Amino acid sequence: MHDLESGTFNEEHMSEEGFVRAFAVFDETAEQEGVTALRAHVNVHEGKAYCYTKGADPEAVRRAHEKIDFPFESITEVKTVTGGELARTVRVTGGTTGSVANDNEAQTAA
Repeated sequence: MHDLESGTFNEEHMSEEGFVRAFAVFDETAEQEGVTALRAHVNVHEGKAYCYTKGADPEAVRRAHEKIDFPFESITEVKTVTGGELARTVRVTGGTTGSVANDNEAQTAA
């Protein structure tokens, strides 16, 4: 995450054109670390950006940012899951213990 308030969203990126240029430079540099810049969700008016990258580990993403002096507030490893995938594999069925059932077996989650 990049955030103007924490100093990790550079003021030169405060226009759409500026951010697009910076993201293109990051994309090229990231490849050197085996990182792929997938996309960014950005609000230049508020100075916030969430960049989605793919790499071997968070350290590779960190190195790619450091190579171009592109500070960040945090790196969080995530997995992509869609609602459709969740509906096929897990069905939450209420109750005080939070009963959970999937297609193969019933489980109870505390």
